[in-house]
Amino acid sequence: MIKNALSVEINGILSADGDFASDGVSGGGSGGSINIQTKKINGSGLISATGGRSSSTGGGGGSGGRISIRAPTNTFQGNTRAYGGYITGQLVTLSDPAPYSPSRISSGQYQSVTFTSAKPLYAISIKGCASYNECRYNKNNRPQYVQSYYLRVDDGSGVYKDYKETPLGPRVYFSANSDGVTTVTNYFHAPITVKRLLIVPHSYYKYKYMDVNLLGVAGGSTDACWGSDTEVTSEVGGPGTVYLGSEETGGDLIIDNGGQQTAPKRNADCSQFFMEDSGAAAWIPAGTNTEFQRITFRAPSHLVVAGTTIVTTVTGQLPSYLHIHSQGSLTLNETLNIPTYVDGIFDLPGKSVTISQSLRVWGTVSSHLDAGIVFSGDLLQLFPDETLSVNQILSLRALDIGTNAAVVLDKSDQSTHCGYTLDIHGGQEGSITMGAGSSLTVACPVTIDADSVNLHDATLISRT
Repeated sequence: MIKNALSVEINGILSADGDFASDGVSGGGSGGSINIQTKKINGSGLISATGGRSSSTGGGGGSGGRISIRAPTNTFQGNTRAYGGYITGQLVTLSDPAPYSPSRISSGQYQSVTFTSAKPLYAISIKGCASYNECRYNKNNRPQYVQSYYLRVDDGSGVYKDYKETPLGPRVYFSANSDGVTTVTNYFHAPITVKRLLIVPHSYYKYKYMDVNLLGVAGGSTDACWGSDTEVTSEVGGPGTVYLGSEETGGDLIIDNGGQQTAPKRNADCSQFFMEDSGAAAWIPAGTNTEFQRITFRAPSHLVVAGTTIVTTVTGQLPSYLHIHSQGSLTLNETLNIPTYVDGIFDLPGKSVTISQSLRVWGTVSSHLDAGIVFSGDLLQLFPDETLSVNQILSLRALDIGTNAAVVLDKSDQSTHCGYTLDIHGGQEGSITMGAGSSLTVACPVTIDADSVNLHDATLISRT
């Protein structure tokens, strides 16, 4: 912890990384915590609290740690990361280009690989050739191989840069082959983002022959049922958290697992997750009170809110998921565009909020007097609490359901009451608007006290 410093400059590596697994049956260590409180932070180094990597036969990867940077002036240009540890044996081939073997030897030669979009790269395997039949240019039947190489990386910016551990550090040279038959794999401590890549031979034996394989992770499916939550197998570590702000509250929280997709426990059709003790997600723990301007997800990631959290905007890349634990509470002030599953409290303040992804609530929606919802996701579904003997009410000043969106206030299995009902109470300022192809299904009779009711080729069903 660095506390009450006037200025902090980081051009090297500040690390609380978890250790790698020590053998084939061990798991990686969890990342630690880095807490920096200062008036000013700058530099171009690396701040890292990643989980340790593991193999495919033993324990899983370590979970990511926690990084908190509180500085009114933040001009830090380096990298921060708190990824979960990966599983070396579960990496898959991202690219397997044809062996590189130029017809003539000259300086500045390289093998080039281009992806259609930027991808996290975790490791590079390289092999030489051993005989006349294998080597393209081989008159003396001797092995040919590259002994060392370095990388030039374009992360999508359009500019190639030498791969370095830190932006101001030296170029990294990777050890490669010492014969023509052995495959040598170099694992990055944490993934690097690559759109275009140049593999540049530095030293070689007889000839510049490289058979290269680029390795990454298989995650990234938009299917919530991706992977398995039941197989006994090694799992990657869940993401940690990175907080960037000027004060203790009100900053940005970043959830990023380096492209690795985890598989927490869920039901058969993956419409509900069970995150009570899942290590596949980042956590805001129970008993904490936090406030953020923004929570940003970098796909694919899961976050569990088990404490009391206030946030203005929840945004990011899909597939990512937000879970409100049964002990947790989330107050949303403006925008939610990550699929969300609520077992605790989802609090709507006295103004309109925008929800653009699916929202499923088994817990409680707490709405203040002037609360409104603009919904444009696939499905907003509220399930009644079956332990109650009375109807539950979604009470709003205004409800706007977008094109082809569906809102379902579900029925109860109890015979004493019907389940959820809807109350639009805004009077002259109240409204309900439904776009083309949208639907609103309510288990109980609906009360609408509003000057504006617009159903544009939409369906409203109120059950009794």
